[in-house]
Amino acid sequence: MATSYESHFIKLGGDELHVRTLGDPSLPHLLCVHGLTRSGRDFDHVALAFQHDFFVMMPDLPGRGLSTWSNNPEETYRLPRYAEQMAQLMDHFGSRHVFWLGTSLGGLIAMHGAGGVLMGRLAAIILNDVGPVIPTETAQLIADYTAHPQIFDRPSDMLDHVRDMYQLFGVQSEQEWKIFLRRSLRRTDDGRFTFQHDPRVLLGAQKYVGDFDLLDKFAGISVPMLLIHGALSGLVTDSHVAEMRAMQPSMNYARIEGRGHAPYLDTQEQQNIIREFLTMQMGK
Repeated sequence: MATSYESHFIKLGGDELHVRTLGDPSLPHLLCVHGLTRSGRDFDHVALAFQHDFFVMMPDLPGRGLSTWSNNPEETYRLPRYAEQMAQLMDHFGSRHVFWLGTSLGGLIAMHGAGGVLMGRLAAIILNDVGPVIPTETAQLIADYTAHPQIFDRPSDMLDHVRDMYQLFGVQSEQEWKIFLRRSLRRTDDGRFTFQHDPRVLLGAQKYVGDFDLLDKFAGISVPMLLIHGALSGLVTDSHVAEMRAMQPSMNYARIEGRGHAPYLDTQEQQNIIREFLTMQMGK
C-alpha cells in the first residue's frame, strides 16, 4: 500500500494532467475533483482520512495546479472536455468504476458527464455544495475574481485576502490557513504573488453557456447521490436544495451549519458524513 502521495503526469491530447494519488490501487477508487480556481491539493485531508479504504485520485484540472495551461482555452476549459479527461484518467488508472467527490465545478462535471461519457462508470456521486443551477449574481462574482485575480507584493498580504475570501470554507487554524495559501499562490513574472489558476479558465463557459443547462441531466442521474450543503452558501440556497430533492427524492442530504461555499471537508463531522454514505453504497 502506498504510504505517501505519488504524482503522475498524464498526457491527454494537447494537455498534460497532474494527478496525485494515495492508497492501494486494488481498493475501491475515489476520484476527488476540485472547484473552479482550486487544485487537487484541496483534498489532501480527505485522502489522509480515506487512504486505508480507497485509492484516492486528486487531479489538477487543466489550467490549475501543476497541470498545463491550455493554448485553446475556449475549447479546453469546458464541462464536456473535463468529463472526457476524467474518463481518460480513469482509463489510465484502470478504474472501472469510481466514487466521485466533486466540489463546486467538480460536481458540475459529474452532473454533465453522468449521462454521457461517464455513464456506467460512476458508482456514486457526492456533490459538495453545488447543484444544477448557478445563481446569476453568484456567477458574476465568480467571473470577476477569476478573470482578474489580484496581485500581491508579499505572501502575508495575500494571506489576509485569502482568509477573507475563503472564510466560509471553515479552515480550522492559522497553520491550516498558511497551508491553504501555499496551495493557492504562484509567482508572477515580476516576482510578486497571485492565484495559481489560469485567469482564462472561464472562457469556455462564457462561449458555451449551454454546457450549464444541467437540470435535465441532474434529473436523469440514476446512481446514488449525496449533497453536502454549506448552510451559508451563496451557490446552493435552501430553495435550490428543495428543488434538487424533489427531482432526486432518494438523494442523501447533509447540511453543514456555519459553512458556506464550499465546506472544506476537513473536520471529523464532514468526513464521517462522506464515510457513512460511501460505506452504505459499498454494502449494497
